[in-house]
Amino acid sequence: MEQFEQPKKSDMIELACETVKKRIKKGQAKKKQTNEQPLENCSICYGEIIDKGIIQTCKHTYCFECIEIWAKEKQTCPQCRVKFNKIQRVWKQGKAKKQKMYNYRSNEMNFNDGNLFSLNLIYQQFIAMPQISNIMNLGFIEISSDSE
Repeated sequence: MEQFEQPKKSDMIELACETVKKRIKKGQAKKKQTNEQPLENCSICYGEIIDKGIIQTCKHTYCFECIEIWAKEKQTCPQCRVKFNKIQRVWKQGKAKKQKMYNYRSNEMNFNDGNLFSLNLIYQQFIAMPQISNIMNLGFIEISSDSE
């Protein structure tokens, strides 16, 4: 019967080191591949993003055309619903990246002092109308029940 020699500790350590080195190299290669061309998909059209539109408040990224159309209707992020009024457009022109900022006005009415003053003027004109004035001068009838 043959006797097998036990491997030396130094041989085992060397083998373990080679294995670890191979795994590290393999992991770096995978990381390098994913860092070179990260594929981003737009969550509005589900296509690959070419011209990026980045919402400035939450940094979510979409196709610029998609988020521009969205912004004309709503100024909230499609993913997290945070309000925004600026979209940064990023695109490639040759090897250089170009950027431009776009502002969007909200469709909601902001009640500042000017708007409240205008509403007050409209209200004053409304109650000055004779028909409304007559209605407002009508007395109220109190109705009570005797079932107490």
